[in-house]
Amino acid sequence: PDNGMVCVQGPMDYLNASLAKLKVSPIADGYTLAGVHARTCAERNYTDGPKHEECFVHATLWMDRDPVHLGMALVTEPTLMGAYAASHSVSDLVTGMSELCGSSDGS
Repeated sequence: PDNGMVCVQGPMDYLNASLAKLKVSPIADGYTLAGVHARTCAERNYTDGPKHEECFVHATLWMDRDPVHLGMALVTEPTLMGAYAASHSVSDLVTGMSELCGSSDGS
């Protein structure tokens, strides 16, 4: 995500496809500048992981030790979803999140 709260690690092609889906999802505003890099999360100083990723099952989440990032991880996506629902509808939010995470393998 743009705010650097987590690092997502996985196969490059999978991450590129996942990021493309994120950029057109209800939480797209949090991923406008995000990119895929050929480095591990540990190489980027995100050493707390791997953690299971619910939506993109072939990727893992990694955290750093920054308390600001830890706080962001709790509120960023719910805030983005709330803003999307307010400007669209709850139904559109549910549909969009289902499209983002809906396939059985998360791709």
